[in-house]
Amino acid sequence: MFFFSRKNVAVTERGFTLIELLVVIAIITLLVTIMLPSLAKAKELARQATCLMNVSGQIKAVHMYAAEEDNRFPVGPESLLYGIIPYQKMMSNQIWLSSQEYSAHGALLDRDYVDPGIFFCPSDGSGNIEGQLEVVRNREAKDAYCSYYYRQMDGQETDSSVTQLDRLGDNAAGDRISAFVMDANCTTTGYPYRTNHDQELVCIGYIQGDARKYNTPNEELSLRLNDGPKVFAPHSRLDEILELADSLAQ
Repeated sequence: MFFFSRKNVAVTERGFTLIELLVVIAIITLLVTIMLPSLAKAKELARQATCLMNVSGQIKAVHMYAAEEDNRFPVGPESLLYGIIPYQKMMSNQIWLSSQEYSAHGALLDRDYVDPGIFFCPSDGSGNIEGQLEVVRNREAKDAYCSYYYRQMDGQETDSSVTQLDRLGDNAAGDRISAFVMDANCTTTGYPYRTNHDQELVCIGYIQGDARKYNTPNEELSLRLNDGPKVFAPHSRLDEILELADSLAQ
């Protein structure tokens, strides 16, 4: 039988040196720096996927509405926007009017086809989303604007009064009308303009039922700073955006 005494065992205890700690911290910092862009990209891709689902959901809800309304899609009221053009004949992201009535595809909310949250892009950097949602949910006497443009009766070349899905016809450029919902992107700022995905891409929902996303490095589908007064972009520019969106579906 053998016995060991603590006197015969040499015990050495040593912590990290300052240099070793600095090296570990430097390695961790480097790894975080390398990973952050990838994480940010992954988050944005997830937001884009949610945005596409929002757009697709709105298109499906439009078809549900039409199925109950003799194939008619929802539009805004006949009253004039800024005294210039009827709400229902202009592409718009306004879903609620201060007169306490739904506008554009906001009418889908009146049928409970969608939750109000579906009208807001997860990459909407304009702020005050909760404030806009509260206006709609509480039916306040204020205007409310969502993250997505809705076509309504805009861009119809053959008959500007058509509100039926099977009679949309062609736009002024000769392409079949198909783009109905898309990200709102404005290079100018301020109420009621909104900007999604840092203006780098646009998700578009086509009335045929599909949703797609397109990179837009040159603001091809954006309202631009020189397009008109602060509260109204010229109807011609909105038509240009719609025509390009229609052509992308061909």
